[in-house]
Amino acid sequence: MGRAEELAALRQSLRLQDVCGAVLVGAPGLGKTSLLQAVQDSSPHEYFLRVRGARATASAPYRALNFLLSRLPADLTSPPLLPTALTAYLRKRAGGRPLVFAVDNGELLDAASATLIGQLVANGTARLVMAVRDFARLDPVFSALWRGSRLIRLDVAPLDVAETRHLLEAELGAPVSREALEEVRDAAHGNPQAILETLQGLVDAGALARRGPAWVLLGNVPAPSAPGAAPSAVLAPSECEVLKLLALAGPSPWAHLIRLVAARDLDALQGRGLITVTLQQQPVFSVAAPRRVRALVAATSRAEAAALHSRYTAVSGAARSLEADPVRRTVWALKAGLPVGEEQLVAAVSALNAEGRYAHAAELVDAGRGAGDAPTPPRLALQGAVAALGSGRHRTAEILGLSLATVTEQPDVELWVRCRIQLSRIQRSLSTANAAEYLDAAMTRLIELRYTADAEAVPGLARLARLIGTEQAELAAFEGRFHENLLTAPALLAEESGESGDPEVRVTLQSLLLEAHALVDQRPAEPEFLRSLAAGLSSREVSSPVADAALQRVDLAARLTGDRSHEEYLGGIPGAPERWSVRRGSQAELAEALTLLAQDRPRDAVRLLGPVVEQLRELDPHGFLPAAAAALTYCHAQLESRNSMIAHLPLSDAGAGRSWSVRRAARHYQLLSITREESRAESARRLQECAAEDLALGATSWALVALTAAVRLGRVDALEELRRVAGSLHGPLAGTSGLYATALLGNDRELLVEAIGQAVAAGSYRFAMDIAQSGIVAATRAQDRAGVRYLQRRLKQLLPEGIGRAEAYESFEALTAREREIALLTFAGHSNKVIAEQLFVSVRTIEGHLYQVYTKLNVSTRAELAECIPPGCTP
Repeated sequence: MGRAEELAALRQSLRLQDVCGAVLVGAPGLGKTSLLQAVQDSSPHEYFLRVRGARATASAPYRALNFLLSRLPADLTSPPLLPTALTAYLRKRAGGRPLVFAVDNGELLDAASATLIGQLVANGTARLVMAVRDFARLDPVFSALWRGSRLIRLDVAPLDVAETRHLLEAELGAPVSREALEEVRDAAHGNPQAILETLQGLVDAGALARRGPAWVLLGNVPAPSAPGAAPSAVLAPSECEVLKLLALAGPSPWAHLIRLVAARDLDALQGRGLITVTLQQQPVFSVAAPRRVRALVAATSRAEAAALHSRYTAVSGAARSLEADPVRRTVWALKAGLPVGEEQLVAAVSALNAEGRYAHAAELVDAGRGAGDAPTPPRLALQGAVAALGSGRHRTAEILGLSLATVTEQPDVELWVRCRIQLSRIQRSLSTANAAEYLDAAMTRLIELRYTADAEAVPGLARLARLIGTEQAELAAFEGRFHENLLTAPALLAEESGESGDPEVRVTLQSLLLEAHALVDQRPAEPEFLRSLAAGLSSREVSSPVADAALQRVDLAARLTGDRSHEEYLGGIPGAPERWSVRRGSQAELAEALTLLAQDRPRDAVRLLGPVVEQLRELDPHGFLPAAAAALTYCHAQLESRNSMIAHLPLSDAGAGRSWSVRRAARHYQLLSITREESRAESARRLQECAAEDLALGATSWALVALTAAVRLGRVDALEELRRVAGSLHGPLAGTSGLYATALLGNDRELLVEAIGQAVAAGSYRFAMDIAQSGIVAATRAQDRAGVRYLQRRLKQLLPEGIGRAEAYESFEALTAREREIALLTFAGHSNKVIAEQLFVSVRTIEGHLYQVYTKLNVSTRAELAECIPPGCTP
């Protein structure tokens, strides 16, 4: 499963003239044995001999081949005679078929067996496919064949995301959400065997469940509870202890471990693929798949954890390295029942929040607070509220907000400011209208303090004021006041320039400015500005959540405008895919689906959006569910899945607690969806009204999207406004829509064809067909038959091969039932008169229906109509 390339390479190695086979190299559990079986199953014309090396018999001569040698006459088993005798015996058994040795654990073959197999392979008697864990330990006879280019080395890599998805969906029998996929793959490191074990553990623990059409991840993932999820059942007690130690201590150098554990246990665990070694100044050992040993650690008693902690910290230097990792230090101390001070707990939770690990941070806050009713200290409440909001636990954040509200400006004004900011964010998430009040009041108070503060305190108060100003800009973007940010953000950004500025504030303001320009005027960013943002995003001084939020703004705005120029600067930042949610989880799938919808590919988008919506119903930390549900509703409307459309429509209602961009996207797809339930004219009118609201807010890019959709639905009254709005913007959509509007207003065929070409170049084939359709309708009304034929011909020339027909089939399905019936009777060769008699209507009625059919399908003759009828359709 998911190893098609490796399997093909193995098969090829058995057919190449100058090659005698291949060696598969990879860690345990990657599927090497399965590949050997697969190549045997798919090669019926070869005779395979399965041989397996074993550690227990590696020193016993000919033990691996004993099952063959025992069948030879005793007088032929001396070493000089063996090759000839064995060759004769095997050829007789093969019956003329080519011989192939399939050797598993090849590095564990005894030397005598390896030499004999090597001789038979080298002299052409047999070919070889072999699986090994460590290529360096291969017998010299095989190494010589490889150096002579007679054996091909195939390194078996962990499964990538697509291969893991394929394996999971085959195992579960249904699609899986991206979060579930990443949880399993990250835990198993792409190891197929570990993937299946992890999958079973998550299902048994109730952390992975079927929801509607997809399997999704549910809340916080517990430690696996299935017997196969933890390796304790197959490990020696001393090996289990090593795993527990590494899981609690984290990556540990050889110098520390060798004083605590036996080297043979480290070797054994490394051989099983349960721990990994990285070479730094000295070897550093760590758990290869932490999720697989979580059950083991969870089952560790308090006394055992305390004993391990005592032993580890007694080693010279070990305690110091543990001190440098506040998270490991605190988790281990809590597990061992050791005292954990407020400062230590806050440092650990803060570190987890800075990495975007909100769920883990929330768990740590709960564990550190205990079960008592004592009030949460302000600093811990602040970090706890950050974790709660980040993990979608809004009620918990609201409760912690009660503690934040009691914090005063004395003695720590910075703590007070940060509490005000967090209170504003809590109110924003709860859909209340007073989110700005906390920020406004804090800003007013800081200004008052600056008048009475001494000279040394003024710079610090000014920095805090800029922090609040930045949060006010974030709130403005959340509420859709992008034009306001164009006016205020540049001044704030100028104050943060230079080495004394706050890198996180600078990155936030830069992304807010890019977002505002994309939505208001689509002015492209200067390269120097993008380079500065890229430097900030990759800086260690910028936390993962701040970088993540910044890229979200830039990426989503760019997808709306179609301008991807920022990717040249922001796409290659090291570690970006691992750090940012825009490249992971449902957000990545949603972004891809919206791109597909922008290209009018609902059939492809719906495959992504189904699991996305089900996952976001369970976990939606960024509040994207309404937009995803509305997009899915639109897909179902396009694909005539009325029941599915109605089922998802309620999920697309976005409350005030969602960002303006999410609410606006949800509304857009809602309006496009109801064109199937009400008249196109009414939907187009409402889209034009949306555009007017967008313009009032300064969200010109959204106005362009709405007006373009209205014109595509036939709203002629919107043409002049579309041309004006498109002319004020710079993006690709603006260029195509401007040509579209100008061509229709001026009845300019060539300009219309240019617009069609631009839409095709952007991959928006349905848009291209709609542009042509608008021109054809206008030409038909003007009785310009030559113009109709010209536009139809040019559209066919511009569309890629096969696209036109596929789109035509979809257009045919979009006809009314009566129109489809008449189209099929026409396709069957009946005249209008015969069709009229058969349906008991007038010939003029039939002609009217055919006019609608021809217009909707962009055809003008019966022969062209025949090309639009899907295969298998009959009257």
